[in-house]
Amino acid sequence: MPQHIFSTVEDISTFSNSNPVGSGPMTEVTQVRDNQIEICRNPNYYKADQGLPYLDCIKFRQYTDNSQIQAALINDEIDWGSNFIADIEKTYVAPNPENHGFWYPANDLINIYLNTREAPFSDINFRKAFSMSLDRPMIVDLAAYGYPTPESHVTGLGEFFKTHFNDEVNAKYDYLAEYNPEAAMALLDEAGYKDIDGDGFLENPDGSAINFDIHVVNGWTDWVQTVQMVSEYLAEIGIKANTKTVDWSVYDSALKDGTYQASINWSKTNAEDPIQAYQDYFHTSRQGNSWHTNHGISSPAVDALIDEYTATSDADRRKAILAELMDFTGENLAFVPLFSNPTWYQYNATRIGGWPTADNPFVQPVFYDASRKLITFEQLYAK
Repeated sequence: MPQHIFSTVEDISTFSNSNPVGSGPMTEVTQVRDNQIEICRNPNYYKADQGLPYLDCIKFRQYTDNSQIQAALINDEIDWGSNFIADIEKTYVAPNPENHGFWYPANDLINIYLNTREAPFSDINFRKAFSMSLDRPMIVDLAAYGYPTPESHVTGLGEFFKTHFNDEVNAKYDYLAEYNPEAAMALLDEAGYKDIDGDGFLENPDGSAINFDIHVVNGWTDWVQTVQMVSEYLAEIGIKANTKTVDWSVYDSALKDGTYQASINWSKTNAEDPIQAYQDYFHTSRQGNSWHTNHGISSPAVDALIDEYTATSDADRRKAILAELMDFTGENLAFVPLFSNPTWYQYNATRIGGWPTADNPFVQPVFYDASRKLITFEQLYAK
């Protein structure tokens, strides 16, 4: 916050900051509408004398759901897409193979977060059975058209951070990511879950009904299909779960406040460092501010490990800390990993060139992540 501007503001609550100071290649806000924002090149950019950035302006458009975006992409209204498209080779690439393309490198890990403060999620045996009931490769193939990577580990990191995997720790818990409904049902039976009323669904050991909702945002079609399949797999082992589509505001507040029962959401497993994922999963300072922390499982010892990691530059110690955090994650299973989300990225080369591709992977192609925008906007140019 620039001192020369804000030091003279008398009432910050009414200050509109109509001429904000910004940095980076694109800073000039030239248009703000309900469904569109336009930002243009920074006249004071430090590489302006090199002609950078090449583009004059970027328009960010807002759409209601995936179906609207897909139509806009196919009709060449959008140059850079970032969402799920069903059967993309047929629906998007085939009509214009010269200019339409996509690249889906591994991104964040997608999990079903469980509120362990309430039954049945308070029981680790139930959480384990939940995880073992899911056929992850089938979910990826049918609900997400094979684009994500099925997760074979439950220790908290996805494929984006595969170089940080600890094979020894993963091996202890990998059975929980394997599709094994028989083992799941046996575990539930041993833990006291029975079908008391004969309706085909199990009750809790105390006789109370099991009937919970899994939150997913309305309009997120691939995730809606994912949650529907999760509910179907749970039904096969006698667990009654419902796909609950909600508005964003409900979804957002329930995760942050810890008032959900179960909810599908991403994770910070595509950050600059893997410690950020565990910080977001478990550090008590994040509760109430993060979607991923308010599941009911935390530990002062885990807080201390995360804090120590950020304070040390010893590579061996950091590796050991990550192994402990992976072990804690697998042992407690506060969330059920499903798959590593692809980086949803489609490009249209009709008007704009310089796009990153699998053959030229110069950047993780996400325009909505501030830490990764700079190099991308420097590469893109008008054709």
